[in-house]
Amino acid sequence: MKQDINAFFKENGYYLAKGLFSKKDIENLEHDFDKIVNQLQKSNTKIDATWKGAAIENIKSKDDIIIHTHNVQQYSSVWLKALLDYTFLNITSKILGENTVLHHSKLFQKANFDVTCEFGPVPYLPTLPFTNTPVSSQWEMNIFMKNLLTKTYKQWMLQ
Repeated sequence: MKQDINAFFKENGYYLAKGLFSKKDIENLEHDFDKIVNQLQKSNTKIDATWKGAAIENIKSKDDIIIHTHNVQQYSSVWLKALLDYTFLNITSKILGENTVLHHSKLFQKANFDVTCEFGPVPYLPTLPFTNTPVSSQWEMNIFMKNLLTKTYKQWMLQ
């Protein structure tokens, strides 16, 4: 039976499309990822996206740094082709709908795996309809996503 991608995503908050890219495709994406990171590190651009604040200071390690940039497709034709891949777009349209515009792609590299989540304040938090009242606190959302990402990452690593 074919899995309903949208239903799975709505229930779990993610969808893992196994086999979407070949091993060679992944190697090329990783190579260009590293090339972009090296380019960013050599620039004078502010590239540390680590959240600041007392709560983060309590959980992060001293070497935490998150290297980031926006619009990764502007740095690499390999990443542009991946983002425009027909199969990738077909899967994303099942989650997001047919009239989807992919923009604001981001690259993040973290030196170690202490997850610092990027789930910002409203409007990124789930809200009640018509009121924009958050249905959870920022801190609860970060802890939930940290745990979910850690669990998911460990599952992927075991495959």
